[in-house]
Amino acid sequence: TMLKYKIAVFVQKANDIEAKLNYNKIDGSD
Repeated sequence: TMLKYKIAVFVQKANDIEAKLNYNKIDGSD
């Protein structure tokens, strides 16, 4: 129960970070 919640939060954070990195790659040309 708690473990599943922690995993879900971890995955959500990882996806958010990956999305931001991908956005920065597309948005910035440096």
